[in-house]
Amino acid sequence: MLKNILNVNGAQELSKKEQKEINGGIPAGCTYQTWSGTSLTNCKSTRPGGGNYSYSNGTCKAYFCTPPLEL
Repeated sequence: MLKNILNVNGAQELSKKEQKEINGGIPAGCTYQTWSGTSLTNCKSTRPGGGNYSYSNGTCKAYFCTPPLEL
C-alpha cells in the first residue's frame, strides 16, 4: 500500500518526527475545547481568534490558538 501511495506524483514519505508532529488536523499550538448545553450563537461568539467550530445537539467544539490565528 505504501508503495502505491508513494507512486502518486509529488508524494514523499514523512520521517518519524514529521509523523509525530501531525496534530489531528488543527494548527500546531491550538487545542480543542468542548462546551455542553450551549446555543449555536454562543458557540460562534466564544472562540476568540479561534478557527473552526462544530455544533450539534447543544454541544460546541472549537479550537483555540495561542497566539490567536489571523483570520
